[in-house]
Amino acid sequence: MLLSAVTESLSNGQEDNHSHSDEIHSKFTNRATLTSNRDKISICIGDYTQTSSSKSLSEKVINSTNSILEGQLKKHAKWKDSGYSKEQFEVVKGCSFTPFLLDDGNAHPVYSGKMNKKLDRIIDTPSKEQLGIFIVDPTVIEKHFKDAPDRWSPEEMLCENNECAEVTSGIYLTADELSGIDNKNLEYEIMKRFGFEQGHISAEQQEQIKNDEQQKELFIKSKKET
Repeated sequence: MLLSAVTESLSNGQEDNHSHSDEIHSKFTNRATLTSNRDKISICIGDYTQTSSSKSLSEKVINSTNSILEGQLKKHAKWKDSGYSKEQFEVVKGCSFTPFLLDDGNAHPVYSGKMNKKLDRIIDTPSKEQLGIFIVDPTVIEKHFKDAPDRWSPEEMLCENNECAEVTSGIYLTADELSGIDNKNLEYEIMKRFGFEQGHISAEQQEQIKNDEQQKELFIKSKKET
């Protein structure tokens, strides 16, 4: 079970199938935090570019992320009835974990199709951060996201009772994509990760998302056939 399925239910105000009694003994939770060791939804911003780190860009991304959360996300028509409206959000600089796709031995579990590579990171204790926004070099995007419809990647998978779920996600964007004024790339990825892209955007953008999903299905199908 990937986070996309969880965010869909949470954005619609629904909870997962873990009962309250089971939750006491579980690492999972029916809250929007996804795991029982989290008391808020934490989003971390990490600069992993090989060039000189830009402190000002990291701070800009933090400010932009907070702006998107307080504006587009919390003012969305579906926000009030969603599981996320019950949680506190925080945006912090620096992540406690390394982006999964920066390891040469790892590959994207959906977009790469490389079965000889490590495709997931199964952890015993989830990090405090639920979402990481990573500033990376263009070579990372070319390697793992070429022709992909978005920049999402599962970062941490938690397993319990023979069921595994994505509990931490990553968004990979370049410095150029994040240094603009309009923040369209960042906004699109954040809204999509929390399942709020529909209803807030224009009909033209909705059509683009539909085309992206179709492209993703064709992309995955082509990778399986090769």
